[in-house]
Amino acid sequence: VTTSRVITITPVVPSNSFHLYALALRDAGADPVRCGAPWRDDDSAGILAGSSWAYHFGSATSLAINGQTVAGIAGANPSVAGRFAVTGVPSVFNGDTNNLTSLSGTGSATLAANFIYGGTPATVTLQGLVSGRKYVATFLTAGWEAPGGRKIVFASGSDRFAVDQDQFGDNAGHRIDYDFTADGTTRTVTISPSSSNPGATFHLYGLALRQGSVVTNPCDFGPNSLRQTLTEAGAITGADTITLDPQIDGSQITLGSELPVT
Repeated sequence: VTTSRVITITPVVPSNSFHLYALALRDAGADPVRCGAPWRDDDSAGILAGSSWAYHFGSATSLAINGQTVAGIAGANPSVAGRFAVTGVPSVFNGDTNNLTSLSGTGSATLAANFIYGGTPATVTLQGLVSGRKYVATFLTAGWEAPGGRKIVFASGSDRFAVDQDQFGDNAGHRIDYDFTADGTTRTVTISPSSSNPGATFHLYGLALRQGSVVTNPCDFGPNSLRQTLTEAGAITGADTITLDPQIDGSQITLGSELPVT
């Protein structure tokens, strides 16, 4: 076991050296923090036409977002056979007011008015999956207090990451995407409040599932970049759907070499 690690940073063009502004180190044993995406309107909800399915909670009113029907389910612990089951979530909150409910229309503005909560932990079991296929599960929530007040841990198998429900501020919508490759017909996601504040449970407004991969990184390489997504898709037998996330709309992806399209 060594007590040090040397990292060498070398410019490709000798005169273009790297500019280092800051450096930080954290214990890898801690839950890695995942930044979500702002949920500001229908375009940023992560619910796309052709999604496998989408539902919202706390109300039975059905609505549509981007051409996709989003069925409503009233009551605690919602479930739809063959699609998903939520357990451990005993409470419903109706009539929330936030940045989304102030929007016009009946999509995100309606979805964001109600949520379920109280899971310590909550479990969401995704059903009807095909082993080997890539999926993206989208969890919709909104800030309840100032940033930092509601830290939540998501865990599924060996995957584990932390999010701040209030990342974008009080009353601001927040979209959390979990992309995974199915290793069976079901996948269970456990959602737990931080041990330092166990009463601050996750507020779940909506849940959606779609097949394929989502590009969220406009860089030429790295996790969730177009290059990495194409590489991963090429390793899986059969067709795959790749979607560009609306949050990188307008970004330019500068390619350093040919993309691995097979």
